[in-house]
Parts: sequence; structure tokens; C-alpha cells
Amino acid sequence: MHVEHKLITKKLHDITDLLASADYESLSNMCNGVRLNAEEIEHAIEEYGETLIPVPWSELTSAIIVEIINSIPKAWSVTCPLWSKAEGKSDLTLELTIIATPSGELTVELDNIHVL
Repeated sequence: MHVEHKLITKKLHDITDLLASADYESLSNMCNGVRLNAEEIEHAIEEYGETLIPVPWSELTSAIIVEIINSIPKAWSVTCPLWSKAEGKSDLTLELTIIATPSGELTVELDNIHVL
């Protein structure tokens, strides 16, 4: 696994933990409110109707991470199934854009949470 993918997986872990703990405000702040704000995140989860649980590490490492070609700065499109208490791996899916800053930090844009 590339170093970048390891960093993205760690960021994904942090995000899915915030979703599982229903800390939508912190997640929205992490994403600077880009695309989905806390209320929209909460609505997507409530509409699904299941209690989310943390995504196991083994599943995070199999998330779909695709580098966005010719992106400056470097960026990736990330898709990861979420997990629920009742179902385990669910059909609710998290879609993100992760962008590398010049300082090496990763910023997150929460693109969508929806059923696939």
C-alpha cells in the first residue's frame, strides 16, 4: 500500500468513527462544511434508519481510492461502504474527495452519503 493510501485510510478511519459516534458537527468542521453540512449528514444517516458502527480496519483498507489524474494539488476520490449495528457491512456508502495540501496535510470534502 502506498504511503498516501495509508494516510487516506487513517483519515477515513477518523471520519467513519465520527459518523458512528453521530458527531456530525465535528465531521462537518473537518470538511470545512464543503458539500455536506452537519444537518445534511445527520439527515442522510437518519433517513437510512440504522445505527452506524465503526468500520473495521480490514474494510477501510479495501476502500476504493482513485487518484484524480492531473489534479493540482494531488487529490483522490474515495468510496467506502459504511457499517451498521443491524447489518454489519451496509449498502450505505460514503463518498469523499481527499486533497493533499502543500504542507502534506490531507483535507476532506464530503461528497455524498447514499445507498448504492
